[in-house]
Amino acid sequence: MYAGMAGERSGHGLRGRLGVYARGRAPHSGLGAACMDRALEDTTWVRARADAVDAGARWTVNDWALAAVDRAELEVCWAAQNSTGAAEHLERAVLDSLAGTGLWNRRQ
Repeated sequence: MYAGMAGERSGHGLRGRLGVYARGRAPHSGLGAACMDRALEDTTWVRARADAVDAGARWTVNDWALAAVDRAELEVCWAAQNSTGAAEHLERAVLDSLAGTGLWNRRQ
């Protein structure tokens, strides 16, 4: 589980943010990094990709990031808030209520 905020960015909000991850464009931040971290801990997953490279596949950073997000088999739900303060309060409440349950957040 991951809990966090995804404010409006260029008018795209959460859908735009998730689209970035779904296209493998964010392996270095937030959810994309969490997916990549967990994928890289899975030696079977890493070996399968290394075998593909050995067989001639050309994997870009985006390809690796997309494969890591796909591996996570994510499900998404959200609660829209009317203000940044309300969103921050809800995020903190969710993080507190889920402490110790295997959150993917780096900030807890």
